[in-house]
Amino acid sequence: MQPIRYENMTKSLFLSLLLLINCFVFTARAIEVTQLYTAKVTVDGQSNAERANGLKQAMKQVMLKVGGNSDFEQDVSIESALTRPQAYVAQFYYDRVDQQSMLIAEFDELKINQLFYQAGLPILGSIRPLLTVWLIEEDNLERKIIDHSSEHLLAQKVQGFSAERAVPMVLPLMDLEDINRVQVSDVWGRFAEPVKEASERYLAEASVIIRVSNNTLVEPVFVDEETCEAPCQVNQYALDWSILEGVQQFGERLYGNNPELLLEQALEAISSHIHQQYALSTDTTNVMTIEIANVGSMKTFVEISQFLSDFSAVSSVKLRYAEGEVRRFDIGLIGSEQTFMASVKLVDALQQIIDPLADIDEQAIPVFYWQK
Repeated sequence: MQPIRYENMTKSLFLSLLLLINCFVFTARAIEVTQLYTAKVTVDGQSNAERANGLKQAMKQVMLKVGGNSDFEQDVSIESALTRPQAYVAQFYYDRVDQQSMLIAEFDELKINQLFYQAGLPILGSIRPLLTVWLIEEDNLERKIIDHSSEHLLAQKVQGFSAERAVPMVLPLMDLEDINRVQVSDVWGRFAEPVKEASERYLAEASVIIRVSNNTLVEPVFVDEETCEAPCQVNQYALDWSILEGVQQFGERLYGNNPELLLEQALEAISSHIHQQYALSTDTTNVMTIEIANVGSMKTFVEISQFLSDFSAVSSVKLRYAEGEVRRFDIGLIGSEQTFMASVKLVDALQQIIDPLADIDEQAIPVFYWQK
């Protein structure tokens, strides 16, 4: 299991109850996702045919995590690559879990990324925003917030989707602290401020409110039984969602007879929203200049250079200018400056210096303060 890093022991004990997926490593307001290129699939045996099929399914899992959505399945070159997954495997082995045979495969990171580059498809970096998911269910006249320890099928759906897509999501504890900060009526009413306040303890970049109902959200449908042809179904459930990150954005309301399927559709939409903000365009490269104002030693300079190089969106880091403690860097980017700035926002090591009284200059070099 990968280690989980926290700012202090209190947060460690608390969040270790929440982030039980062993591919996530915690950093403030973001998750550094590890094991992106490793997948585990169920197999019936260890024959050549079963191994080939297992590796193909494992490769699909990895590409879903790396790409963030299933767009890769439409590309001819990737479709061809999936017919020979062994060419992209670094290593694999078998294990047995709960009396079930499992194939665990680790794929070559460079080769997988190259497939995305060749197809011109964006990829998600390893640093991803953490989402607090406020999932509330209305069952007839009763409304309940589903917490992280619940065995509810909808809770399992959220946790499973989070692991499968490597989109870090956490359900609230709904302990005394949560109950004192937010009411069921606040979540059901989709009131932004109390939900944001209650989410602060989870150090999430954004909060999601998902409402599932078999009552007030379901629009009445009047069916003429004499003219209705089979299958004639009336929607029994409704689901809607909104995401809070700065401003509140609302998704469309979904209707159907299977709440788990509706939730999966909503999570797909939320994942796509995250993908649009943080995905790295593989067919766009440019250079961005930034300035760091407090580089007081060679050790700090090396730390900053390594920190910048570790971003998935960064292809190169070059020192351009030095005077006193000021260092100016030219950063080669994969994708846009907006994507890089969004990634920087997820971590606390660099804090952008903004003068609230100064006029906005789109051409100004961003200035940061190193906080590590």
